[in-house]
Amino acid sequence: MDGGPIRTPDQRLRVFVSSTLAELAEERTAVREAIERLHLAPVMFELGARPYPPREVYRAYLEQSQIFVGIYWQRYGWVAPGETVSGLEDEYALSQGMPRLLYVKTPAPEREPRLEQLLRRVQADDTASYKPFRTADELARLVGGDLALLLSERFASPRRPTGVVTFLVADIDGDGQPSAGADDGARARYDLMQSAVASHGGYVFHSLEGAFCAAFAQPSDAALAAYDLRRALATAERDELGPAAVRAGLTAHRDRAPDKTLRFAGEAGWTWLGWK
Repeated sequence: MDGGPIRTPDQRLRVFVSSTLAELAEERTAVREAIERLHLAPVMFELGARPYPPREVYRAYLEQSQIFVGIYWQRYGWVAPGETVSGLEDEYALSQGMPRLLYVKTPAPEREPRLEQLLRRVQADDTASYKPFRTADELARLVGGDLALLLSERFASPRRPTGVVTFLVADIDGDGQPSAGADDGARARYDLMQSAVASHGGYVFHSLEGAFCAAFAQPSDAALAAYDLRRALATAERDELGPAAVRAGLTAHRDRAPDKTLRFAGEAGWTWLGWK
């Protein structure tokens, strides 16, 4: 049997975090926690000492990562003897070809000229864009939401499963309809929903700000997605989001068109997980 390498159970997508260390220490901690809430692996220089020059360490870490997150504020970073750019700019250059999520802290009244030059380069680079943020909490919400969307777009199965299909429906506050001014907590819960589905190969065929419907080829994948969702929501509620009524339902049907799933959500055969 030749199906490629057999990966260990802890093999996860690795997210490389690039920024100056001292001035953005609080933000780096917030981003690390946001990545871990999505059950991904943060790759950060300070997480492990190595007996190698710093440049070799971050280059090796970056080569083994799949997603690049860049955080910028006022400092350009140290330029080592014999080098022409800082590690910050070198990391950005080496991330070419990777999915890149970039964030710039404002205001920045003392931003160094070389960092301004790098940000202008980012603006001119048609392969990357960035979002502004003010606080570490805002940054964590942005990173969590963008990573969840990236997972859904790039790593979820693009094809609708056929045959006996297991459906997973989940919504916030039990109505499947977001309020006109959906708050950050609702959006954060929705991002967790999307991430749980994407990580288990679900096909999302209907989504709103506060609800989604997904189809799975295997019942076990749907159950694992529901389990991961419940665990992620419980952790998020305990840590920052506060309580909310969230429900999820599972059912299986043969050759049922996914776009008709909402019409039979009230039929018999659903297993409702009434989380409160």
